[in-house]
Amino acid sequence: MGKLLIERELLEVKHKNKQLANQSITNQLYFILGNLGILVLMIVLLIISFRKRLAQAREHRFVLAEQNQELKKTLVSKEEKETLLKEIHHRVKNNLQIISSLIRLQSGYINENNFQEHLNEIENRILSMALVHEKLYQSSDLSRLLVKSYIRDLCINVLESYQSKRRVKFAFNIDKGEYSIDTLIPLGLILNETISNALKHAFYEREQGLIEVTLKEKEESKTTAAKTILIIKDDGIGADLTIEELKEDSLGMDLIFSLTEQLDGTLDINTTDGFTYNFTFPKLS
Repeated sequence: MGKLLIERELLEVKHKNKQLANQSITNQLYFILGNLGILVLMIVLLIISFRKRLAQAREHRFVLAEQNQELKKTLVSKEEKETLLKEIHHRVKNNLQIISSLIRLQSGYINENNFQEHLNEIENRILSMALVHEKLYQSSDLSRLLVKSYIRDLCINVLESYQSKRRVKFAFNIDKGEYSIDTLIPLGLILNETISNALKHAFYEREQGLIEVTLKEKEESKTTAAKTILIIKDDGIGADLTIEELKEDSLGMDLIFSLTEQLDGTLDINTTDGFTYNFTFPKLS
């Protein structure tokens, strides 16, 4: 009996040892799996963090690239504006010299009887030049202006300056386009002189009148170069005078022909049906 009892106890001890061994293996397995889980989680978190940092770095580089481009544009724009401002100051200086010359030329035609009339003419010439600079100031482009807007405003300004009781209307047929200040200054003076002449002389003993202003671009063809056509026509009384007679003792007509030559153009005048100025220039720009 004693021997059987000992064997049974040994078997129980072995069984318990086996259970403890199995339990130890299970615990070790859980421990390993737990550590592996933590390790995988850490790896996943590291990957997420890395990708997030990578995305932030890319976004940061993109923002920096945009800022660099904006900075470059700003620097270029600043240099361009400085160049344009210097150019404008140069043009203003030239225009002041032109004004001085106009006043000096006009002084030769002034006497005590026509002083006010010639003073108004000088004022209109200066205003036609000042309008260019006013338009440039309002424009986003400091070097070029829409010619259509400039011509309309100039004609209205000249009409208002004469304070005439006549009901004079304008009809405009002007192609869209932008001209430089070097073109607009002489062109504006030409328009000022022709419109002024029409307002002073064309509608004698009439209560109303019409002035048509046409500006058209003719494209280059196989036989002719590109041209700019300017026509200023009124429906007034006209004049039975030659070109020489029109220019005689008239600073305005002298200016019209001089400014036409300055723009390398030609002028043909028709006085049989109202008064028509036909200007032909190389393509203006």
